[in-house]
Amino acid sequence: MLDRLGIVTILASLYYIQHFSHTAFFYQADLISARNLPALGIWALGIAGIMLGRAHILLFCSAICMLALYGLKAPSPSNSQIMAAFFSLIVVISYVQWILQDRAGGRDGLFDLIAGPGRWLLAIMYFYGIYHKINWDFLDPEVSCGAILYNYILYYYPFDMANWTIGKYAAIYVTFIAEGIAMLLLFSSKYKKIGFIIGIPFHMAIGFSGYAYYLNFCTIVLVTYTLFIPRESMDDAKAWLVSVFKSEELVAWAGRIFIVGGVIVTFGVLGAFSDWHAIRTEQPTFKYAFAVYAALFYAFVVVFVPWKTTSDLPIFFIKPLWMMIIPIAFFINGASPYFGLKTESSIAMYSNLVTERGQTNHLFHGVLPFGTTAYQEDIVIPDDETRAAMRKHFAQGGDAAVRFEFDRFLAKNPDQTFNFTHNGVARTNDASWENTYLQASFFERKFLEFRAIEFSEKKLCTH
Repeated sequence: MLDRLGIVTILASLYYIQHFSHTAFFYQADLISARNLPALGIWALGIAGIMLGRAHILLFCSAICMLALYGLKAPSPSNSQIMAAFFSLIVVISYVQWILQDRAGGRDGLFDLIAGPGRWLLAIMYFYGIYHKINWDFLDPEVSCGAILYNYILYYYPFDMANWTIGKYAAIYVTFIAEGIAMLLLFSSKYKKIGFIIGIPFHMAIGFSGYAYYLNFCTIVLVTYTLFIPRESMDDAKAWLVSVFKSEELVAWAGRIFIVGGVIVTFGVLGAFSDWHAIRTEQPTFKYAFAVYAALFYAFVVVFVPWKTTSDLPIFFIKPLWMMIIPIAFFINGASPYFGLKTESSIAMYSNLVTERGQTNHLFHGVLPFGTTAYQEDIVIPDDETRAAMRKHFAQGGDAAVRFEFDRFLAKNPDQTFNFTHNGVARTNDASWENTYLQASFFERKFLEFRAIEFSEKKLCTH
C-alpha cells in the first residue's frame, strides 16, 4: 500500500512526464529513432513512477534525468522548471545520503530527508509569489496578471463575469491571501489543515484555467504539498480503505487497477494511441487529468489530515542541517532581479514586476543600491525589423532588451545583420560590436536570462 513517499513519487512522476514530454522529444523525428530513444526511455521512467509508486528508485532516476535535461536546456524562463530542478536536487542528494546511512528509518527516513528542505521550497516560492507582486501594476485591474488569470478562469461563465471589476480586484487580493495563508499555516501543527484547504483549490483553479503552463507549475507545487502530509493521515486512510475492501491485498489491487486504468484512459483522451505526438501534455487536454489527480489529493487531505498532528518534531526541522544550502540557494535565485541579475526563472513571471533601466513599479524598491550588477542597466533598442526577428527569441515581444540577452540572440544568429540603438548610437552587429554573451563565463550563460523590456506606462501582463 502507498505511504507518503509513494504519494510523492506518483505526483512527482506526473510532473516529470509533463516536463519530459515538452523538453526531451524531437517531434520532427520518428518515435523509434536514434534521437528519440533516450527521450522515450526517460519519459517511460515517469510513467513507471506513476504506476509503481512504491518504487522510490524511479523517483531517484527521474530526478537525475530532470537535472540533466534542465542543465542541457538552461537557461529556462520557466518557474516550474527551476522549482522542479531544486526539488530534484533535494531528491538526489537525500537518496544518496539515505543509502550512505544504510537506509536509516526505512521509507519514512527517506521521506523525512526529502521533506526537510523540500518544504522550504514551497515557503520560498510563496514568499516571492507575494513579494514580487507588491507593485503598482499587479494591483491595477487594467493590467494585473491576477485580473488576466481571472478572465481566463471565468471566460465561459455567464453574465459577463470575466469583465467584472470587483471580481478582478478580488482575484488580485485573493492571490496574496491564499498564498500567504498557505505559506504560514502549512508549517503549523494546529492549523495545517486550513493551509491545505485554502492552498490546494487556489492552485487547482489557476491550473485548470489552462493559462500559460500553469498545469506544470501547479503540479510541482502539489508535489511540495505532499511533503507536509503527517504520518497519521496515511494510517487513517489505510484503516478506512481496509474497512471498505476488507483486506490490504484487495486495497493494493484496487489501487493498481485505478492507476493503470487512469494512465490508459488519459492516453486515450490525449489521442496518443493513434498519434505518438499526442504524448505531449498540452494544456487544453491534459487539464482534465490534472483536475482528477488534484481533486483526489484534495479529497485525501480534507478527509484524512487531522486538525492537530501528534508529531513532536517541528515541521521546519531539517536534518542534516547542511541541506539547508539548497533552499538558501533557491531564495537567492528568487532575489536576483533586485541585485540587477536575471529577471527570468526567479518566481517573478506574471507578477507585473519592473526592475530594469533604473526604474521600478515595486512599492518598496527596485534594484538594490548595494552589491548589484549592471546587466539590467545596459539596454539595446532594436529597430522594427530586428524586433520582429527577435520574437522567436522573446516570445512576449517587447520594445527593448538587456544587452546580455540581446547578445545571446545575436550569437544564435551569427550570419545575419541586425540594426539597433545602444547608448543613443545607431549600431549593427558588425565586427566592432563586442558580444558580451560570447565573452561571458559558462555559469553566466547558463544562469542569466532576461525578459524583453516594454516602454509602456504600465507593465502589461505579457510574461
